[in-house]
Amino acid sequence: MAQSDAIRNDGSRLTAAAIVDGDEPILRIDARRSKGNLLPPADGATPVDPPAMASPPAAPSGHPREGGLLGALRSGAWLRPGRVRAYCRIFLLMDVLAVILLAATASGPLDQWQRPLGTDFISFYAAGRLAASDRPADAYSPERHEAAEREVGAFAPDLYYAFYYPPPFLLLCRLLAVPPYLVALALWIGGGATLYALAIRAIPPDRAALLPALAFPACLLCAGHGQTAFLTAALFGGGTLLVDRRPGLAGGCFGLLCLKPHLALLVPVALIAGRRWRAAAAAAAVAASLALAATLAFGTDIWPAYAKIVPEAQAGFAAGRVEFWKMASVFGAARLLGVGAGTAGLLQFAAAVAAAVVVVILWSGRASAGLRNAGLIAGSLAASPLLLDYDLVAVAVAVAWMCTDSRRFGFLEWEKSLLALLFVMPLISRPAGSLAPIPLAALVLPTLLVLVILHFIRAREVAR
Repeated sequence: MAQSDAIRNDGSRLTAAAIVDGDEPILRIDARRSKGNLLPPADGATPVDPPAMASPPAAPSGHPREGGLLGALRSGAWLRPGRVRAYCRIFLLMDVLAVILLAATASGPLDQWQRPLGTDFISFYAAGRLAASDRPADAYSPERHEAAEREVGAFAPDLYYAFYYPPPFLLLCRLLAVPPYLVALALWIGGGATLYALAIRAIPPDRAALLPALAFPACLLCAGHGQTAFLTAALFGGGTLLVDRRPGLAGGCFGLLCLKPHLALLVPVALIAGRRWRAAAAAAAVAASLALAATLAFGTDIWPAYAKIVPEAQAGFAAGRVEFWKMASVFGAARLLGVGAGTAGLLQFAAAVAAAVVVVILWSGRASAGLRNAGLIAGSLAASPLLLDYDLVAVAVAVAWMCTDSRRFGFLEWEKSLLALLFVMPLISRPAGSLAPIPLAALVLPTLLVLVILHFIRAREVAR
């Protein structure tokens, strides 16, 4: 072990110890007065760095260390722990006030604009009611499904919330349709947010990531739409947390993603590339069991009914039934910019292949668990052509994983400022996209994947 001391400009002492373990060199740095953390310490805790935080020597960037605004953005020094905590509390307070205002101005299950509270959730609730009837396949009949929605609330006549989810999802909808609508909505959002928070809390070494994750604007979008993003983010979190220690349970989490399968396209790729055979087998078993359960519960007619509506759903999304400025995929970005559906599909395919290559490299190589898991989540989302801005809730799980690597080796230049920009992107992407063809939300996942790749390259250089 070799040890050296250095004195910083502010007078603090930096002690570095280089340790060689077999063929693997490890550089340990104990920075007792570092100001480099992106995440704030937990409330009531003394703002000190984690002990023995590892960091490689700073690679020469070819740029002098600027002062002022540019230097602060490059280093991320402006994101002091107290400032991050204050910003996140403001965002979270705004979210809570928005929910309170929406509830206070509502009339029964409808808001003041005559839309259902939880908008998309009424689609799940109506499908669950139809699934409980003697004709479950009616959940995939737009006419009967819309009639079931309007039995819940007489919302504006020009609105309809379609249901295109696979039959296993109907099992969950059937349970959600048991209590009254508003009770079911509260249980759905509250339960999903709780699972999401538990997953985030289990990843970092302290509670610091929980506040930014809850304040992430995509969470407000998810809650406002009554969507599935809390659940899918929690399943991604659970699967990645357990894949090394409890592969069977991890596979169960990944298998449950068949409830929204287009967001988990690269999960099989990662498990096969990483030779996680037990997790892959468990995921396949859970998905097959859910498909069998749906068949037994709703009859064999449920599958032809679902297959019949899939082309209609694809055509509707390609034509803009859901506004392109709400999308966070390459396909949505291309369509927003005026690219034809065929060319946009090819661009999306290229993006999916690129994401798959990144996932294979991370999972078949010697990447850290944090980078592997961050790459899987970001890559799986980026591979999907149908990705809405509220689906970006899972990005918080990916960032939490990536920050475990940043805590060991230090943050890259510009990384903190870029993460702050990605944080607010779901908040500004809709207004920007609705006013001009600017697909801001589609920049989130490519940027995150690039950061993961740069971390991976740096880790390999340090290990040499």
